[in-house]
Amino acid sequence: MWQTVGDRGRPAIVRGVVTGVNVDGTAIGFSADNGRREGEGMVLLGEVPWTDASGADYQGTRPTCLATDSHGQRVELGIIDLHGTGSWPAKAVVWVHCLS
Repeated sequence: MWQTVGDRGRPAIVRGVVTGVNVDGTAIGFSADNGRREGEGMVLLGEVPWTDASGADYQGTRPTCLATDSHGQRVELGIIDLHGTGSWPAKAVVWVHCLS
């Protein structure tokens, strides 16, 4: 099992496969390589910093590997706990590295 925030608020870095991106691109399903988070939903916080598969960095746009209504992409994510209540997912993606 992976922990989502270090003792200094740094996001956890987790590799795995996208199991789905919702139609408006604000949430994703994700399965970590260790398989313990199959289908877990996470909120995508706006236009997060991201890196493409060739190593180029971007900001101010949506990650191309998280196209709406897509799945199966290999990614590395920076994930934090939201510690909120209500209908929001418990975890948020704060940066993305597209691996495929």
